[in-house]
Amino acid sequence: MITSPFRFWIRLFFNLVIVLMVSGSNAMAKVNPSSGVAYAYYLQAIMEKSSGRLSDASRCLKNALAHDPESIAILEDLAKVAAGIGNVQEAEQWAEQAIALETDNLDMKIVLAGIYANEDRVAEALGLLEEVLSDEPDNQEALFLTGTIYAKAKQYPKAIEIMERAAGQEGRQSFMAHYYLGRICRDAGDLSKAEEHLNEALRLNPHLIMVYLDLADVYRRQGKIDKSIDSCRALLAQKPNNIEARERLLMLLIEEKRVDEVISEFSRLKQSAQNHPAIGFNVAILCLQHKKYDDALSILKEMAHAYPDQGQILYYMGIAYEQKGDTDAAIEMLESIRIDDELAVEARVRLAYLLKEKGQLDQALNLIEESLKDRPNTKQWVLSLANLYDAANRPHDSREILRKALETTPDDKELLFHLAMVLDKLGQRDQAIECAKKAIEKAEDYVEALNFLGYTYAEEGINLDEAELLIKKALSIQPDDGYVTDSLGWVYFKKGKNDQAILYLEKAHDLVSDDPVIAEHLGDAYMAKGTFDKALQAYQEALKLVKESKDKPKLRKKIQDAQKALSDMVDR
Repeated sequence: MITSPFRFWIRLFFNLVIVLMVSGSNAMAKVNPSSGVAYAYYLQAIMEKSSGRLSDASRCLKNALAHDPESIAILEDLAKVAAGIGNVQEAEQWAEQAIALETDNLDMKIVLAGIYANEDRVAEALGLLEEVLSDEPDNQEALFLTGTIYAKAKQYPKAIEIMERAAGQEGRQSFMAHYYLGRICRDAGDLSKAEEHLNEALRLNPHLIMVYLDLADVYRRQGKIDKSIDSCRALLAQKPNNIEARERLLMLLIEEKRVDEVISEFSRLKQSAQNHPAIGFNVAILCLQHKKYDDALSILKEMAHAYPDQGQILYYMGIAYEQKGDTDAAIEMLESIRIDDELAVEARVRLAYLLKEKGQLDQALNLIEESLKDRPNTKQWVLSLANLYDAANRPHDSREILRKALETTPDDKELLFHLAMVLDKLGQRDQAIECAKKAIEKAEDYVEALNFLGYTYAEEGINLDEAELLIKKALSIQPDDGYVTDSLGWVYFKKGKNDQAILYLEKAHDLVSDDPVIAEHLGDAYMAKGTFDKALQAYQEALKLVKESKDKPKLRKKIQDAQKALSDMVDR
């Protein structure tokens, strides 16, 4: 059985053959002028057909046939016109009648072969085409349709061989043979040959619009993105309103992140964001990535006008407003997303964060607590609430909400890891270590848990070899993570390997230059090494960065110690 996509392509190629055969028909010369009424109807049909009114042409041809029922010419045109308007059953009927009256009628055999192929009667179709080609080995229409049948059956070598015969013939279909040879070679994976044939099709017929898009696709598959873009633009130069070409060009520019060109091209689509929401959304996301927030908002607002309840649009409008620094507008957008929306989870987590940052911690807590009443097992909300409790200095509540969630999903690595961190803050370090171990058991490559456990061992001064292995594993997964790098440096410091400690702590400081703990660790390593001037500088930097007032006395003491060490060194 041949697939539906096969039938689609057969129909497309068959219709092309019919159009070419109809447009070039010389059947009028074969109509019997002695049958005056039939001839008059036939002349009228020719005029209707030339004006593109195929249904009217069909009516006139049927009237002509009524007065000349054995006219091969009328039957031929009836079959071709019926096929042209998609009336396959009638086309089959007229073609079979014509062949019954004239068994060597090659045109009708080609028409009937196309109909059979469209109806999955491939063996019958190929049989008719073989009859045609045995009489006329160079018949382009027959070669063309035969090659198409083999191509859609994925018998590419056979299809290419036959299509090359069609392309080699002088005639009006040579350019189409090269076009479909290009498509066949592309589907067969021979992109170089595909490019060659498609360019030859354009050389023969520069106005063959559909070639440009296929050539753009071949160039894209070859990685020749600039040529792919040029092909789309060449088509748009001829047909500025070709939506498919504009969309293809936009997607290429989006893939290349050529944001200014994307914005320019997108503006040329009439009612662009409303009529092309998928592309509009991709353009908006690209604008967000390149910090063109006003352009992103312009597109998203236009989309929101057409799709007012679409949570995805509202969510990214909120993100754009947040990035612009308009927190109130961001909150308004996120608040308008319904709880049953597919982005409700992310939206409420983000909303809670913005409320907390705005100083409205109680509202943030209430938002997530109420959300969990509707959807109690939503992990992201549980984690958000745990973090909010921590910010509200309610670590016991954070611990309890995580423990309750773990009753439902006891093997969840993220819940286990976050509980480990909360227990550590509560001073329950042994329990924290056990939770981190369980998280790693569930996911051996869980970087955050590996780093937490290794760093905790280092802080306690225990299991330092194991700590080193844990953190090295985390670092192999995320080699440019400043916090993991700091942890490894801290392990080396605890092992008394100051040179290695300094090496990793300096790298960590380069990666995360605004973290006071990393700066303090680096100062400690410098002090142990005896480079007191660098230690003093690191401690002073840490003091500037630290936000918690409770940590400042310790740093001031370290600064004093570094200053004294420097003074003593000068005195010596």
